[in-house]
Amino acid sequence: MKKDKTTLSEIIDIILEKKKRKKRKKKGKDQDGDGKRTFRDVMISRFKASGMSHEEAIEKAMKYEKMKYEIIRR
Repeated sequence: MKKDKTTLSEIIDIILEKKKRKKRKKKGKDQDGDGKRTFRDVMISRFKASGMSHEEAIEKAMKYEKMKYEIIRR
């Protein structure tokens, strides 16, 4: 059996590089223009991916959020 002569420092470098790659997830953009990346932006992206126009997606996401807060307040 052939032994690999990888040093401990090389192994640590490999592990740290893998962690960095995991952290480099793509960040989505702010879909509704409020300057924040929120769940509403995720919903808008999903609605647009399903074929809705940008305006329809924003409107539907806002309606959903408004309904959610009305239910919470009860």
